[in-house]
Amino acid sequence: MDAMIDATELWSFDAYAKARLPRVLPEFPTVGMDISHHIIFVVRHPRRHKDDSDITSLIKVDTRRKTLLSVFRYYEKQHQDGHPAAKLTTREN
Repeated sequence: MDAMIDATELWSFDAYAKARLPRVLPEFPTVGMDISHHIIFVVRHPRRHKDDSDITSLIKVDTRRKTLLSVFRYYEKQHQDGHPAAKLTTREN
């Protein structure tokens, strides 16, 4: 099948390295609604320190062209009052 990709292949993409994504297994693959060979994955960034923000990225991959199409990064950190604060950044290739 030409529309398959494995994690090591994904990690080898230049765009993956440029987006500073961690080498962790992508989770929750979801098929794109418009184009079936566009797959969206969740990538959870490991925390380096206990005070770090939780960082989660949604990445869109074209499994036919073997390219990373976009990265949506979500930062969440607790405020001192206990409520979450969130920041969303977007990068499209």
